[in-house]
Amino acid sequence: MRAALRDYGGRPAARVPPPSGRPAGRALLLALLCVLAGALPAAAGTFRGRVFLDTNGNQVWDAGDRPVGGCLVSDERSLARTSADGRFQLELPPGPAVVFVVNPPDTWPAGAWWVHLEEGAAGGAHAFPLRAQEQPEPLYFVQGTDIHLRPDVVASYRRYLAHIEALPLPVRFVVHTGDLVADATMLPPLLARPLFALYERESQALRLPLRHVMGNHEVVGCGLPAAFARGQDWGKALYRRRLGPASYAFRYGRAHFIALDGTTLRDGKPYYTLDPDSAAWAARYLAEVPADEPVVLLVHEPLGATAADQRLLEALRGKRLAGVLCGHGHARTLSTWGGAPQVMGGAVSYPWHGLLPFPPQPRGYVLYRLGAGRLEHLFLDWATERSFDITRPLFTEVLTGRQAVRGLVSDLQGTITTVACAVAGRAVPATVRRHGTLAQAFSAEVDLSPLADGVYDLVVTARAGAGQEWRHSQPLLVVNGRQSRFTAAGPATLRFRVAGVTGAGNTVLLNGETLAAIPAGTRPTEEVTVPVPADRLRRLNTILFRAAPREGGYDPLSIQAVWLHLGDRRYRDVRFAPLQRRAARPPRDGGAPEVAAYIDLTYHDARAPQP
Repeated sequence: MRAALRDYGGRPAARVPPPSGRPAGRALLLALLCVLAGALPAAAGTFRGRVFLDTNGNQVWDAGDRPVGGCLVSDERSLARTSADGRFQLELPPGPAVVFVVNPPDTWPAGAWWVHLEEGAAGGAHAFPLRAQEQPEPLYFVQGTDIHLRPDVVASYRRYLAHIEALPLPVRFVVHTGDLVADATMLPPLLARPLFALYERESQALRLPLRHVMGNHEVVGCGLPAAFARGQDWGKALYRRRLGPASYAFRYGRAHFIALDGTTLRDGKPYYTLDPDSAAWAARYLAEVPADEPVVLLVHEPLGATAADQRLLEALRGKRLAGVLCGHGHARTLSTWGGAPQVMGGAVSYPWHGLLPFPPQPRGYVLYRLGAGRLEHLFLDWATERSFDITRPLFTEVLTGRQAVRGLVSDLQGTITTVACAVAGRAVPATVRRHGTLAQAFSAEVDLSPLADGVYDLVVTARAGAGQEWRHSQPLLVVNGRQSRFTAAGPATLRFRVAGVTGAGNTVLLNGETLAAIPAGTRPTEEVTVPVPADRLRRLNTILFRAAPREGGYDPLSIQAVWLHLGDRRYRDVRFAPLQRRAARPPRDGGAPEVAAYIDLTYHDARAPQP
């Protein structure tokens, strides 16, 4: 049997040197194995061991240590509960296996909490050391998700970890809910291993305990053609070897945290749904959970209504589900699953992976507070000291007249005293009130009616004592029907990519007049270039892509990557990421479906890359 031992931070488990002056001979090793196993050598397929409180911190069961009875140990299939002397026994099927311990309340792993076995049928033995830990309420912890770590973004990942450790609250642990690396799905094991090693190595800088959840990007080689040879470390095997079980649980106080495998493999192909085996294991674990103890689910892909989801939901009946923490969509969404909040936690990788730039909202990670079974959360941006979350107006809206402004500003210590909102230099004070325990809520009304059509920055300023202040800006699209004087320095070029063109008749309109026809033979995602005379340009340009009628409806037109190039700069609709594909929709007053883009040729978009 070969066993890879790693502790909860991904580091190799500590080994105990032999006593000074005594060689570590065969007899000593055999005696140690017998102590760990608790008796005779294990039979084939039988895995034995002990769970104990490690009073002297040497990670070995010896005099003075105390056994932990009633503790759960599992291999992601079956569950075993330790006897009064801390011993357990599991029967393992053939094939690789991961055996782990679920720490009881008021304890935490003192070393390796899981062990990887190359061949479960060979049996073996292991001891799991725990340490006593006070676990008072409320509990503060952090969720990071969709990290997509790669060599060129290590500095940003380190900045994220440092931001967590600088939080002025007693954060107890961090959970990473999947897509830890980018992108093992398109790599064979030989090339995926360095990515996993990079993630493990860089994560060691975090001084807080870190737990991992498997994401679809950790499923090695599943996106490669079937002709590639399969073997060791393909699929989910490398994750289990390097980072531990994909389905497991751990405790903090009365709370149960259950990690799930949100990716199903069928015929070697990934599906973004809860793995049935993971749901089955969770159901067995939940049968051991008292009805009054809170449960938090950790999963990469959000839970829905598949058969596996329904099995999990049935197992949760009568339980106290506090929340579901997920990722995958790189979005900040709050939905409901199983009667509890399901929080999609944004993406640590928001500046470097996905549709860039992301909307101007904090989405780097999520801070949670769990107390009395209630889960409170706050989205934070690891790139800023103070996070602002403007909830109204929506950044995609077309605005006019007077507008309400609503939002949150992170305030973990209750120091914010005033907030002001300003547009085009006109500032108004906001009403401030405490929002839960983690933030201040603010509200104000701004008058946009005097403004000419264009894009303006909404600037929110929060102030605390001793002259401290923090600012956040977010672009607003204002259309009051008032044009400002504007003279273009020369002609421009409109560039865009299109899909859904099946014939002639799809048109582009600029500021209410036809500019060009989209060629009938345009292939999906092909870039189209249209010259724009200088006298057709305004400060704020309204560009409509209108679908042509077809028998039974219209062309399924969709548009992305819309840019106006003027001189050595290019401009975009600041409400949408350039590569975001937008489908044509009928306007409110009826008519042909269309996609609208508003481009201000005077607005400096600091977030958009320039050619």
